[in-house]
Amino acid sequence: MNTRIRANLLVYPPLLLGTLIIFFLIARQQQLIVLAPSQYLIGGLLICFNLFVLAYHWFENAHPKYSMNKRRVIVLGIHLLGGSIELICSILGIMLHSPGFALAAALSALLLHLPAAVYMIPEVSGAKGIMVPAYIFVVLLNGFFAVSVLMDPSRLPWLVCLFFSLNIYVLCRVFYVVFRIVGLFPYARYTAAILFSCFMLLPIILGTAGNILLVFFILINLFAFQKLLHHSPQQTNDMYLEHQRTELINGVIPVILDKNRVQQIIHQHPEYSSNKSFTDMQLARLFFDLMDIDQNSYLSSAEWLVIAQDWKVESPLKEELFSLIAREEGIDFMSFYQKVWLMGSHFNKPFSITTQMSIKDQANFVFQQLDIYNQGIIGELEFKLLLTEWGLCADEIKKFLQTIPSGLNFEQFYASCPAIWKYYLS
Repeated sequence: MNTRIRANLLVYPPLLLGTLIIFFLIARQQQLIVLAPSQYLIGGLLICFNLFVLAYHWFENAHPKYSMNKRRVIVLGIHLLGGSIELICSILGIMLHSPGFALAAALSALLLHLPAAVYMIPEVSGAKGIMVPAYIFVVLLNGFFAVSVLMDPSRLPWLVCLFFSLNIYVLCRVFYVVFRIVGLFPYARYTAAILFSCFMLLPIILGTAGNILLVFFILINLFAFQKLLHHSPQQTNDMYLEHQRTELINGVIPVILDKNRVQQIIHQHPEYSSNKSFTDMQLARLFFDLMDIDQNSYLSSAEWLVIAQDWKVESPLKEELFSLIAREEGIDFMSFYQKVWLMGSHFNKPFSITTQMSIKDQANFVFQQLDIYNQGIIGELEFKLLLTEWGLCADEIKKFLQTIPSGLNFEQFYASCPAIWKYYLS
């Protein structure tokens, strides 16, 4: 049996059962609580937010990690349909005190919305070490109150809790947009959004214990998996690596070299002077010489990992790139310049897309952003970097790469990957 599956079987049954027992004990108290005016006010705001979030999801292009796969498109559709029905019926059930609408909300959650949510959990954006247990917690909470409503649809406080637990998803999207607009949490935006959403709504659902319970759920999850899977420090760091919904203007693929850090290192070279002019290759040479600690004209694996420490991708990808470009002795200067240094130069291009360009020219601009080595082909490495950044699982990435063994030129990319270029143009 796979080690990860064995760990899941050891961790989740007792953890979920214990959490459900706590939910049950808290819910027994919640049914005695009279709804406060503030809850109705927050509920009204959430209904307004839902109008924008649902309109976006129904009428805008889905993220390519969903739309590139027919099965995930179907699952996403079921998720949206179930969530929409659950939302509408729970609102009507609360306003009309209708057990019938309450029952419909619970059934749509249990039969449509939650099964689809469970399917999509492994591919969630953000730092998976936090996001996966947080999403499992929210799904479990939503499911618990759906079952509670199903057992007694006339009990209004449980229907209210079902409504608020559903809206944790919605408020997460709202916080994500707000953080993006104001520039907060640029390297942990999705993770911050779900945590802010939970911390705002869990006290309404579970009282003062809600946030503490979530934190303990995440910490127990992290501790258990780290012990069972014997994670190295690097693997542990990978668990907290943010998988972002990248945008054209910020670079579709994470750049290896941090520009500011590179400049600071180059300034330490004895041959560097602000009064002298250097070509791009000469600057790369100064940086290479400083990072070549043993001065053997090659970057070893250890020296490479020091260079790539700020590259926001998982450690296996760093090691894979090293194996792709290194010779037996390591990475020589020209390989470093062409395969690493120029990747950073590639993303320093001005953002030149305009509405006057044809659709095909705009798609070509997206292609150029992905073609990090300017070879006219998006190869396996580029796609792997992109799909990993989106948060896709290793098995899903492997299946996709099998469909493009030789990479894609622009015409092939334009014809077979409209989901990607349309998303980045929307």
